[in-house]
Amino acid sequence: MLAANPLAHLDAAHSLYERADNLTDRLAALRWITHYEAVEKREAVLADFYSRWQHEALVVNQWLTVQATRPDVDCVEA
Repeated sequence: MLAANPLAHLDAAHSLYERADNLTDRLAALRWITHYEAVEKREAVLADFYSRWQHEALVVNQWLTVQATRPDVDCVEA
């Protein structure tokens, strides 16, 4: 369902991100938002995630991985 129409489910991804009570769910939502959301909203969620986890090197590594695997063309330049 998500792969067929990713943009239709961004509200659900934002909801999951906000209510997640574990890192797995929050990272899944972060990945979906980072890959498909508009720049302004994407950057806000990325900043929030970083502020929560900036002192955990392994989690910051996941944060970087989510950004590096964005499917859009300008990913490397951003």
